[in-house]
Amino acid sequence: MNSEQVISLLRTILQVLGGVLVTKGILTQAEVSSSLDQLMVIVGSMMTLGATAWSLYTRRKAGLVSSAASLKEVSGVELTDATLARDAKRSVGDSATVRLFTDRGLMPLDNEGRPFLPKR
Repeated sequence: MNSEQVISLLRTILQVLGGVLVTKGILTQAEVSSSLDQLMVIVGSMMTLGATAWSLYTRRKAGLVSSAASLKEVSGVELTDATLARDAKRSVGDSATVRLFTDRGLMPLDNEGRPFLPKR
């Protein structure tokens, strides 16, 4: 469902609820209409803030690297930042190789995101 469909569904549910409240005599038609408009403004604002927060979260460095590493066309990622490498490895698991450039050279990471020397 996209945001337009969610808003439409929510509006329909609220209209039905408003109809029930008017039918029972709990609210008047004017009160329901006013409350519905205010609620839709609040819900719309919350959805916009939520979408913005999600967008910022997924576009941080670790999110971008993890997204790229999880693509089936990507066989591995090489990073210079240990924290970023650890987060990427935890995110992709065994689906991609994540290696870290260290003072001892290029080192693969285990599933916990720690550099290790492969057995020879």
